[in-house]
Amino acid sequence: MAETKHEVVKAGPVVEGTCKWFRRDRGFLLVGGKDVFVHVTALKERGAQPKDGGRVRCRIGRHLKDGVDVGEAATDVEVVDVFVRETKAA
Repeated sequence: MAETKHEVVKAGPVVEGTCKWFRRDRGFLLVGGKDVFVHVTALKERGAQPKDGGRVRCRIGRHLKDGVDVGEAATDVEVVDVFVRETKAA
């Protein structure tokens, strides 16, 4: 089975946003009030992982999955801080 190719094209200027949630297999950022997909390969620092509620800087462009435009995605993602939301004990 061939590996899926992810690419972000036509990326705009750097923006700052909040990490809604991020999982290495499927990550999403909240940037400018909208959800934006981020592939693990878009992280600038190898091994870095945005934390839920943490601030990030990124550029937003068009996400091509195997050459097909599937919506917006973040690229050049830089973790600004690693704030982790505290959860209240039940």
